[in-house]
Amino acid sequence: MASVVAMSPYHFSRLFKESIGKTPMQFVQEHRIDEAKVLLKNLNLPIIDIANRCGFSDQSHFSKVFKKVSGMSPKSFRKSI
Repeated sequence: MASVVAMSPYHFSRLFKESIGKTPMQFVQEHRIDEAKVLLKNLNLPIIDIANRCGFSDQSHFSKVFKKVSGMSPKSFRKSI
């Protein structure tokens, strides 16, 4: 993202956090988890497939980030619907 706006990664990250209140990575991860929640609600796909559709390379990392952002595991989220 920094190269698109011709900034150094450090400067871009600092300005992004000042204006949005989150780091670029936090912003992207939260967006991916929001998309995963929609897929978990609406599709009966295996969690690994949802993780891959949302840009995560493995289910373990997806589950860790999902729990960090939402407070529950993807499986628990799906069961709570």
